[in-house]
Amino acid sequence: MKTMILSTLLSALSITSYAADFFPYQQDDKAIFKLNVVDGRPVEHQSQVYISDIDDKWQLMKNFLGQDLWVHSEEGTGRVYLRNPETKEENLLVDFNADVGQKFEQNILPCVASTEILSKKADLTIGKAPYGGLTRVYFNLQEACRGSGLNSAWFDREIGLVQWTVTAGRYQLRTDYYQLVRANIDNKNYPHQQYGNIDVNAQFPAQHIKYPDIREITATLSVTNHQSGDVQFKYGTGYPVEMEILDINGNVLNRWSDGKSFFTILPPRTLPAGDTMDYQLTIPVRDDQGIALDTGVYEIRMTYMGQLVGEDELPHYKVTAPIKVTRVYVN
Repeated sequence: MKTMILSTLLSALSITSYAADFFPYQQDDKAIFKLNVVDGRPVEHQSQVYISDIDDKWQLMKNFLGQDLWVHSEEGTGRVYLRNPETKEENLLVDFNADVGQKFEQNILPCVASTEILSKKADLTIGKAPYGGLTRVYFNLQEACRGSGLNSAWFDREIGLVQWTVTAGRYQLRTDYYQLVRANIDNKNYPHQQYGNIDVNAQFPAQHIKYPDIREITATLSVTNHQSGDVQFKYGTGYPVEMEILDINGNVLNRWSDGKSFFTILPPRTLPAGDTMDYQLTIPVRDDQGIALDTGVYEIRMTYMGQLVGEDELPHYKVTAPIKVTRVYVN
C-alpha cells in the first residue's frame, strides 16, 4: 500500500506578533522549504521563498506555493490577494478571517477553480517544531486538470506558510509535500529548538479511500531517539498512542481509545540511544456512532501520549494528514 511519511523532530515554538497575520513576509525575510516526500519516498530538494521585487503594495514572492506570484496582504483584514502580472487583475486568494467552509473563486493560479478554508485548528509537526492552530487552505481544481495541481496549504499566524502539497502525476496521481525547514522572519529564526532530537515518523495510508472497498485505516507511529544518551518517557494514560479521525472543522469523529478499557497507567519507558519504538493502530472508517463516513475530506491524527521525564510542560506530539473518502453506495 502506498504510504506518505511525515518525519518530525520534537521541539517547542515561541509565539510573537506580526502586523500582517498569516503573511508576515518583509524585505530580506527568507523561508527554506524541502520537498520531503514523493509517493511515500523521501527525496532531497529545497526551494527558497522570498521577496524578489516590490511594486507599491505588491510583493513578487519567489517559489510561493511553488510559483513566482505577485502577492499583497491587506493589513488588519486577514485578506491575501494575488495579481496577474500581465493584466494587473487582482484576485482574493483567501480571507483568513472567513469561516471554515468559505470558498474564494480563483482565476490566476493554474488549474485552481477556487480556494476553501478547510480548518482553523490543524496540527502539524514538521522539521523541528510542532505547530498548532494552523489554517488549512484547500485548492479545488478545475475538471480539465484531472486532479493534478495544488492540493492544500497550511498557514501559521506568525510565520505564514509552513507546508503545501501538490497532487501530480500523469497516469497515477501522487502527493508531493513541501515542508518548512527554517525561516528568518522579521529577524527572528524559526523553528526555535528547545528540546532534543526525538524523531517521530508516521506512516499513513494513501490519501484517497473508497468505502466500502476499504473499511479500516491502519497507520504506524515510530519514535526514535537520535540523542547520544537514553531518554525516558512517562504516560498519563494506559495507552502510548492515540489515533483519531477529524472533520474539516477539527471535530473528532472517531477515536481509537473510545470504548476500550485501560486498567492502569503505563509505567515509564526508557528509549536507549539510537533505538526506535513502533506503534501500529487501526481505526474504522466511520464515526463514533458506527456510521460510515460520507464522501468528503477528513484528517487522520496520531498522538504520542508519552512525555519526556523532567519536561512536564512539553505537549503531546501530534502528526496529522489529510484523507479523502469516497463513499460508494451499492444498490
